[in-house]
Amino acid sequence: MQDIRVGAVQMNGLLNAVQKNMNELEKWVKKAADKGAELMLFPETLLQGHVAADPIWKTAEKVPGGPCVKRLEKISSEYDTFLSVGMTEKERDICYNTQVLISPQGYIGKSRKVHLSADERLGFKAGTDMPVFNIGKCRVGQSICYDTINPELCRTLMLKGAEIILMPHAARCGGWRNVAEEKACVNRTKRQYTAAFPMRAMENACFLVICNQVGNAGRVKYYPPRHWCQPIHAGGCAVIGPAGEVLVESKTQRAKPELVVCDLSAAEFTKARSSGNSPLMTRRPELYDTLTAEPGSIQWD
Repeated sequence: MQDIRVGAVQMNGLLNAVQKNMNELEKWVKKAADKGAELMLFPETLLQGHVAADPIWKTAEKVPGGPCVKRLEKISSEYDTFLSVGMTEKERDICYNTQVLISPQGYIGKSRKVHLSADERLGFKAGTDMPVFNIGKCRVGQSICYDTINPELCRTLMLKGAEIILMPHAARCGGWRNVAEEKACVNRTKRQYTAAFPMRAMENACFLVICNQVGNAGRVKYYPPRHWCQPIHAGGCAVIGPAGEVLVESKTQRAKPELVVCDLSAAEFTKARSSGNSPLMTRRPELYDTLTAEPGSIQWD
């Protein structure tokens, strides 16, 4: 790994507004590029919006080769920065919750969400691969929202060589009725990220870059207005070092867009990975067969 400056953006992914979302994304890319960001993370399902059923199928696109990826390639090239962006993918009429990785030279690859939460199973098929990408200065893995709750995915990315794990979210919160509820929702979501994920970083000796959608993205007609599955998100960005320290986090107390930028140190990464307590040096995989047991085959007293 080499030193690299990363950026993470919390912004709204409006439902059925791909071009508007893309235009807003480009504005944030320019702001981050002006601050020297070399790798930028944008939220889960940002371009088409986060919704678990219709109109997923209508707005999902081919990856690569679809109009969204082509536009992202142009933006990445113009601002000379790597982009990780969430979108909905369609392949043979099957939809996936996908995070694409784009370089200034073009499309690199994609990660499909492996663990689908609640109603996401109604519209998406789960991914079956956990790729790691070499982008030159570092090796990057992607863990999408609910994937981060399952520690096996991040551990797999680390064992495949990931030095930075990108964690895009569209974590729904049910919304708020007033400013006090909004602030409480924002603070609660940010605390979840800065309390839970330091251990995920430390147990894998990886940098974590986290962002979340923010704001009310629209209304889903088949849920009540304040149902937690409505696409309303509280935001939250953070960058966490391989020793578990929060290096930077978003400052907003309201559900508003924000950019955070942080320098990741290769020396800090090397120190964590070369420690006598490095997870790579102390693992006992011969004892972990229970992790791959078939569901229902484990008996509890």
